[in-house]
Amino acid sequence: MRIKILILVFFLISSESLVNGFSAKFELVDRWTHKDVFIGGGYVLGSLIKSKDEVIILFQIHRGKVVLKDKVTDLFVSGEGPGEVQLASTIFQEEDEVVVIDGFGKLNFLKNEDQGYKVKRTQYLKSFNDGRTMSPRRVIKFKGKYYVGSWSYPDPDRFLSDGYYVNIFDPQKKMRKSILKRKYDRDYRGVIYLFPQLVTYGEKLLVVLDYELKVNEIDPVKDEVIREIDLEKPAFFKKPVNLWRYIAGQFSPRKFQEWRLSYHRVTALEVAGEKLVLQVRTCSEESERFALLFYRLSDYQLEEVVMGNDLLLGYRDGFYYFLEGGDPGDDDVEELKILLYRKIK
Repeated sequence: MRIKILILVFFLISSESLVNGFSAKFELVDRWTHKDVFIGGGYVLGSLIKSKDEVIILFQIHRGKVVLKDKVTDLFVSGEGPGEVQLASTIFQEEDEVVVIDGFGKLNFLKNEDQGYKVKRTQYLKSFNDGRTMSPRRVIKFKGKYYVGSWSYPDPDRFLSDGYYVNIFDPQKKMRKSILKRKYDRDYRGVIYLFPQLVTYGEKLLVVLDYELKVNEIDPVKDEVIREIDLEKPAFFKKPVNLWRYIAGQFSPRKFQEWRLSYHRVTALEVAGEKLVLQVRTCSEESERFALLFYRLSDYQLEEVVMGNDLLLGYRDGFYYFLEGGDPGDDDVEELKILLYRKIK
């Protein structure tokens, strides 16, 4: 059955693209195994490849972990006291500091010292809550400004159907503009769970919403979307069909997970040399959990599709870093194992 599905995908996408098994296109370089570190339950909220030998992962339940080949330590202490972090939403890097941002726009700047990472200072994104902005999902600092991927809504009466996915804060951390507007026909609880993926390439910021195979090129001078490029879609890719509707007082984790696994969302976005790499969840029981899509940055043409079962955490200096087994929020992953791969040309 799996062979038939892969053959079908091969012929349905463009003739210039290839579908490959993971082992045919990637060479395993190293495996960091930490069987004593339990990570089951909850999603990966963010990850950083701090250096070739250090990966930082923010887990929804198990919080921040600094992962080396031979040990794992906590990124921060959870709590409300001095030097502690609470309600971490995602992480990003600013120069030599790791920044943990919480759901209220508080930036915790951490530096690595002899005894591990410590919170050295905190600041707030101004007007974050006044601007009716939900918890940040992705953040990147570019050209001195903070580009925050999170749902914001100008009208509280339509906060689940009319809003923006990218919010821009100036160097003084004051909100200046919201872009990437989307409007839905009815209240759609899913808007707060759809993650924009952000990456820089040259003088542009590239944004992909997790349910669209479309690149939004953003000019960091004008802070406007200057071009939208519809990417070629593999045969299996589909948008959410059953809207996760908002019903006051009702929430079903089981039904929510069914919805999250019902569409092929983009889980990672990376620039690797002259390639734009998207990882997409396939949501198929008959094939691998994920597909890596490689597009030429020169013209955004799809070059190849590589199937695999591990979650892409990031890319750095020719190496791809994966969390073995997928995302603990969706997959049966309990032990912390990092896989380092090099792509076979």
